[in-house]
Parts: sequence; C-alpha cells; structure tokens
Amino acid sequence: MMKQAINASGASLIRRTEHSPTRCSICAHRLGRMIYQIEDEFASAPGDLPDVPLDDAPSSALAPRKWALCKDCYAAVEREVRRARLQSPHRVHVAIGLIASERSPSLRPHFWEESYWNIDKNVEKWLWWTIMIVAFGHMVFFAIIMLWPAIEQFFASL
Repeated sequence: MMKQAINASGASLIRRTEHSPTRCSICAHRLGRMIYQIEDEFASAPGDLPDVPLDDAPSSALAPRKWALCKDCYAAVEREVRRARLQSPHRVHVAIGLIASERSPSLRPHFWEESYWNIDKNVEKWLWWTIMIVAFGHMVFFAIIMLWPAIEQFFASL
C-alpha cells in the first residue's frame, strides 16, 4: 500500500549528487549516499484546492514541494501512511506533517539548556568515581616516575 501511495506522489530512491540536498527535510540529519525523495505533484494543481479561492490562497500552497528524506524518516512516513486508512491523495502530506511534528530539530534541547544535561544520577556517580580513580592513578604513576632515581639509589645502597 505504501509503495503505491508514495509512488503516486512521485517518491523515488536516488543517489546523492553534489547538487542534491545534504540534510533530511524532516529531522535535519545528514543524508547518506541514497536519498528518499518525495515530489509533490498535487499542490500545483488548482483543482485540488476547491474550498480555497485562488485569490486568497498563499502562493506557497500552490507551489510544488519536494522532500529529501533520510532512511529513518522515510520508514516512519511509510509506517504512518500504512497505519492511516485515509484514501486521499494528500495522505502522504498528512504523514509527513505528523512525522515532522515528532522529529523536528527544534524539539531537541540545545546544549545550553538544562534538559540537555539531565542524565541518570547513577551514571553521573559512576562517571565521577571513574574520573577520580583515573586521576589518582595518574598521580601515583607520576610520583613513582619522579621518585624513581631515589628508589633506585635506596635499593642500590642495601
């Protein structure tokens, strides 16, 4: 069902070239060598917008759209279209909108936000002790290196 639905919207698997997009249109992650590309053929047809007068419709509503998706976002769109029983030619638009609302880069916290640094307290405690043990081990190692001539002289005098 998904292959028919996406093929109806012009989806294709293409090899990335130097002129193709480098980031996924939904999640903004880098694209690999292969791009899942969905071209919108429905938005340019004025007959698809019967409820909206063309004078009031924004120009972006009539402009054809093109989405370059990574493998994960394409699989999520595929699952969403398969899950939806909507038989409209715009079911791919709805699926892309739902997936974009879940995977938007603006939903991920930035490193200056506190929620970015919320980690498990057990991991934090384990990390703290690991750093302390490694630091103490280095101090002992450097002390032995610095005192090695004195240690060697002590054992030579016995």
